[in-house]
Amino acid sequence: MLRDSAGIMANPALYLRRMAGRHGDVVQFPVPHPTYLVTSWEHTRTVLVSQHRCADKDTPQYHSLAALTGPGLLAAEQDAWMQQRPKVQPAFARTSLAPLAAIAAEESRAWAGEWADRGFVDIGPAADRYSLRVLSRFLFGVVDSQRVEDVLAATRAGLEGVLNRVRFAPAPANGTDWRPRLDAAVARLLDGAGDTPFVACLRGMSDPEEVYSQVRTFLIAGHETVASALIWSLALLGAAPHRQAELLEQSPTASPSTALHNDRWRRTVDESLRLFPPAWLITRRTRSSMRLGQFLLPAGSLVILSPFVVQRDARLWGRPDHFDPGRPEWERGQPPGYLPFGSGPRLCIGREFSMSVATAALSELAHRLSWQLLGTPGLRAGVVLRPRRRVTLRIRHR
Repeated sequence: MLRDSAGIMANPALYLRRMAGRHGDVVQFPVPHPTYLVTSWEHTRTVLVSQHRCADKDTPQYHSLAALTGPGLLAAEQDAWMQQRPKVQPAFARTSLAPLAAIAAEESRAWAGEWADRGFVDIGPAADRYSLRVLSRFLFGVVDSQRVEDVLAATRAGLEGVLNRVRFAPAPANGTDWRPRLDAAVARLLDGAGDTPFVACLRGMSDPEEVYSQVRTFLIAGHETVASALIWSLALLGAAPHRQAELLEQSPTASPSTALHNDRWRRTVDESLRLFPPAWLITRRTRSSMRLGQFLLPAGSLVILSPFVVQRDARLWGRPDHFDPGRPEWERGQPPGYLPFGSGPRLCIGREFSMSVATAALSELAHRLSWQLLGTPGLRAGVVLRPRRRVTLRIRHR
């Protein structure tokens, strides 16, 4: 591992994939504490689903995330999570998600209108703002642009702070105050909040710190997932204009309901998430010994799982590095080895929210504009999987 340290720091996601190719389904790292990389779908499913009670989130990854979000739903260990999940579940029930299509469509039209007069756009900041505006309206009923911008700035600073903690790097001189900045931005959102299902859930919590932890969790996790899915979807379609044409042939008119229920739009987002899952790394700590085929992992082991690795496994996916929303694997519904939102009981509560918002935006933009990717984005595996370089598109009216 010392020999590979430069490669690990430069791109840990690609390093894990190389280890899977060299050493197989379970790789024990040569470090003092028992640490295993699990790369097959069968064993990943064992850890997350069939033996999920034998493992917990007591890991450095989630401790670092909890420094940003607090012990909310994402970073909570098993016992706390079981108490928290029922409190917020109603906010993401089917009936609660009903207004989402209209919100996403309205924000998408505004987004397309902003792009219409530009020849070139940097999609990263645009996707960040879109996702956070939809999230703020859906969760809090807040449409104040300045409050959204404040949350966005504090979130970016906080994520960079978490990444520096993981890398043991010094925080930027102006980045040490990210937690107070984020809490101040959250307070302004709550002050202006309307009567939404999520706000109703928060009102049922007696501990203010629990309220703030859940708000931070959903703002950061929801925003990052949607923004990342859109950035990669737009980039991949921009590199393959014929895919844009195929989508429009399948769905000649744009409407929220059409997009949300059209398999081709959804599969395009699914395929982007397969190639570039925002949550590219999942870790667990074994509570008791766990058997994975011929391997017996002792209690207290750190288990490293990677959707990025599993979702590019050639045993599960034909041409695994190729972007193909029409691939036959999608014809069978959700195929084995697809887990950008996790799997098992701790499957992301916001999965349908994220898919709906990303799908609506992609459809609205594609019906109004065409675009071409300029350059190569590269890959940056930080807290989430993002492009290493600015993603620039050349925009044209349809």
